[in-house]
Amino acid sequence: LSGGCLTLWGFFGTAATGYLTRSPSHPHSTDDMTKLTVLGLILGLVMSCVSPAHLVADTGGGGWGFLLATVACLLAMMGPLELKERCERGKRDDRFLFRLMLFSLSFSGGASWFVSAVMMRGNNLVAILMIALGCMMSSFFGTVATVLGYYLPLEEFIEVISIAKLWLAFLPVCTFIAGITRLVGLVPSGGWFMTFGLVCGSSFIGFAVAVKQRKEREKNSVTRGIANFFCVLAFLCMVGVTYAHYGLASVGVKAGQILGIPMSIFLTIASSLILVLLEGEPSNKSKRSQRLSSKSPPSTILCINLHSLSTHNRFAPSLTGTSIIFIIASVHAIFFRGHPASFSEAPRTYQDLFLSVYGPNHAVNIAGSAITELARKNVVHGQAVITAAQLAGAGMWTSSNSFGPLLHLAGIICVMPCLVIVLSQAWYGVAGSHWKLGSVYMLMPWNIIPMFFCQGIFCLRFLAFVVVVGCALQTQEMKRVEQKRRMKI
Repeated sequence: LSGGCLTLWGFFGTAATGYLTRSPSHPHSTDDMTKLTVLGLILGLVMSCVSPAHLVADTGGGGWGFLLATVACLLAMMGPLELKERCERGKRDDRFLFRLMLFSLSFSGGASWFVSAVMMRGNNLVAILMIALGCMMSSFFGTVATVLGYYLPLEEFIEVISIAKLWLAFLPVCTFIAGITRLVGLVPSGGWFMTFGLVCGSSFIGFAVAVKQRKEREKNSVTRGIANFFCVLAFLCMVGVTYAHYGLASVGVKAGQILGIPMSIFLTIASSLILVLLEGEPSNKSKRSQRLSSKSPPSTILCINLHSLSTHNRFAPSLTGTSIIFIIASVHAIFFRGHPASFSEAPRTYQDLFLSVYGPNHAVNIAGSAITELARKNVVHGQAVITAAQLAGAGMWTSSNSFGPLLHLAGIICVMPCLVIVLSQAWYGVAGSHWKLGSVYMLMPWNIIPMFFCQGIFCLRFLAFVVVVGCALQTQEMKRVEQKRRMKI
């Protein structure tokens, strides 16, 4: 480590000397020397503050991947791996593709190894390498698409669409490479999916943000549509990661609840904020954008164009996405959780239920444990057993009778009308909605069933609460609009 730091500082001194003794006949060499000088300084500081022992011990060796990804970003910012095409005197940059491939391999490989080593720490090394390989293949295509999506001009955006299609085409192959570790029993259930989903979701977000940050004159309906499409994919990936780790009720998961609310509820709401990045279609389109859109009709497969989205209803997609996920989770808990043919490991007997909470080695050594610790475990485990039992009573395959599943199914049916009212007014406003005030008052009481009687599925109860609050706020807005209309008359 000391030798590496001394080497970098020696390189920095050499570069500074060359910069001070530059020749006036080579003005372009000053910029290169400045970039190399700053690069040497930053790398020297990084290597001086980072210990290889910490990189290996704290992250299971994944810290080296983080360092590789950081160095790749520094090289891209300082010039040696510049990601923007250099056009001098009308000539195309022949080394742009080489720099792009080298940066993508370094960044995607380093980031994938870091995430895989941290998330799968303690597992088989071969399994970690397989998962990191699948993540690297996906993030490699994502990195290339992100760079091209930000820098390529509008006339050449068709190349970005081709890379995005190739990325999605290879995604099943990457999933198989990462998921085969579970098929052969090298990793526990859910671990590989969380790691792979986190990397893919981050790549989707990066690509969507890069396309969204293009200059306004370099946008059209195709660029906005493809950015929206990958925003939705990122949201689905993050929701999948959330429920793969925490499940429906966060039973048996460390720090799985906050104030009695499952962590999956908070993370679903946080993931829905990705949908705030969605862009609507402007009312006025330039002729240039219309011309490019007509030249590339096949790209509409990857486009989601939202003509009714504006700055006034920017949070409507987040509300819609969260509501759809909660409804799907409720339906899954009733009809599919615990099915013999499903991948779910839900407890089907009371013995399985207690084992899922306490674990196989749940005997407590009273003599070796403090009284306060025993009391805390008793409270935590008792609440977890109650939550797990309520959730088991809501499923057709885990309940001892049919009353619980039918009651929760009725709760879903009762919450749907008011949910439609809230979503329609969130998208189109009170003026654009055809619902009357009397209809809202008539449908609101039906949410009492999911709020107070459907104790097994917390996301259904939470959705009913949100719907009641939304209806209450919208009734006030409808009254205000009606009063304003009468004053005009």
